[in-house]
Amino acid sequence: MTAEEKIFGIDGLKIHARWWQGNTEPLLAVHGWLDNAASFDALGESGLTLLALDMPGNALSDDRPPHATYNIWDDLPVLLAVADQMGWDHINLLGHSRGAMMSMLLAASCPERVQRLICLDGLVPGAVELEDSPKQLGDFLRDARLLANKPNKVYSTLEELIELRRKTTGMSEAASRVLAERGAKAAQGGWIWRADQRLKGASAFKLSKPHIEAFLKALEPPVMLIAAEKGYAQYPELDELTALIPQFTRQTLSGGHHFHMEDSAADIAALIREFLRR
Repeated sequence: MTAEEKIFGIDGLKIHARWWQGNTEPLLAVHGWLDNAASFDALGESGLTLLALDMPGNALSDDRPPHATYNIWDDLPVLLAVADQMGWDHINLLGHSRGAMMSMLLAASCPERVQRLICLDGLVPGAVELEDSPKQLGDFLRDARLLANKPNKVYSTLEELIELRRKTTGMSEAASRVLAERGAKAAQGGWIWRADQRLKGASAFKLSKPHIEAFLKALEPPVMLIAAEKGYAQYPELDELTALIPQFTRQTLSGGHHFHMEDSAADIAALIREFLRR
């Protein structure tokens, strides 16, 4: 199977995507922090029908304008707009890591639009205590000034860029290369990641634990979390939080945080197929 490239015009931005037409109900796939649509290639190649997005500021999609932000909820209107343009009244959401957190927020906020939610090694953002909110906002303001015009680091070769990504994330060389082939580009003096530097800044506001609990309780669609043994499965509050979800299934597979790009991809695809058939 091969993916078709799609471009959506949303709020003045061009949002790029990879469209895999398999033999399942369609999934809207949302990648993790500083990843891109290619992170779902292995699942698309397995025969799943999925539309994998480059979220704003990542890979081929446009950066947000200077006055805009990259808080975790800022992209939720983008997901709904893409679904509208695809003619999907109801969405099966597939999110990895930060993308899983975003998908959870959307499913809880708009249950009338979300049919099923599948989370890969992620579910909720880290909670911040209420008394730490002023510091959080201060961190955001300082980072916004620092990163506004900061140039992307230039690597002398694509191989150097891929190797650093591998060391930083712990993923395989092959998976790092898949992301780099879409997420990097040639520049003067070498290669750079396309990602907007502002994605590395602090959020202006973060949810507290009561906020997170309220969202989990509000989840009406069936939810499946597939956690990696060496990743999210080790999250200390996972059992406590997932007990709040009305319709919840949890699976744990071997591997690390990017297991859906590596040896566990076939097993993940099989679990997704089964979940979609229910």
